[in-house]
Amino acid sequence: MKKVVVAITLLTLLITATAGTVFVNLAKALQPEIEYKTPPIIVLHSPENNETFSVNSALLNFTVTKPDYWLIHGGYAAQQMLKSVNYQLDEKYYDQIPVNSTLASPFDYSVNLMNLTDGLHSLKVYAYASGWVIQMNGFYEYEVPINSSSDTVYFTVDTASPRITVFSLENKTYYTPSVPLNFTVDELNSQIKYSLDGQENVSISGNTTLTNLSFGEHYITVFATDEVGNTGASVTTYFTISREPEPEPFPVVPVAAVSVVAVALVVAGLLVYHKKHKR
Repeated sequence: MKKVVVAITLLTLLITATAGTVFVNLAKALQPEIEYKTPPIIVLHSPENNETFSVNSALLNFTVTKPDYWLIHGGYAAQQMLKSVNYQLDEKYYDQIPVNSTLASPFDYSVNLMNLTDGLHSLKVYAYASGWVIQMNGFYEYEVPINSSSDTVYFTVDTASPRITVFSLENKTYYTPSVPLNFTVDELNSQIKYSLDGQENVSISGNTTLTNLSFGEHYITVFATDEVGNTGASVTTYFTISREPEPEPFPVVPVAAVSVVAVALVVAGLLVYHKKHKR
């Protein structure tokens, strides 16, 4: 009888163990993996897209934030971690920047981009982190990289002043109180002004005519300011406004002198005639 009871007990334990293994395997099959691998969020604050700077530097400022469902201090040993960030300027990568690995609060970063050349630039920020894939019952876990990047921002550096060329006025004398002021500017959408004889600047939209100019010497300079505040000046032109000169009088020969010459010519003609017929 004891042997039968022992056999039954062993059989029961075997069946229970087998059922337990089947149950665990079934639970593992039914319980999906939890994937803690959502990338960090990058917000680029400056420079803004299509922004223009009038100096050879720009402030790079951005924030890296964890998603709300990042596992930072959960019941597992594993956690998602932000490891470093870097930025790409004009397709060139710069050194990675160590950061707070737990990212308990948004990570703010600022750097001055120096010695920028004039022209168009591109900028992009990258964040490098690690996440985990964990079985719900805690049987296994493994680390996975979770990287993210910001949108590409394009900005311009413009430190050059507009160039103005005046081609209608010359350093000479004009015999009219109105002269044309024609010029070219190499930058569109510039604010244009001119100063005549050192007086207050006058705003104009383009070519114009200077009217009611007084007689005497004058000088003029044209200025242009581009959209970011760079101002250029033309070469100063000096010119003179004068009255139309009086025409030179036609030479007048006295009547008496004309008569003497006429008489002399007649006498000379008669002498020649007389000599020819005397022969």
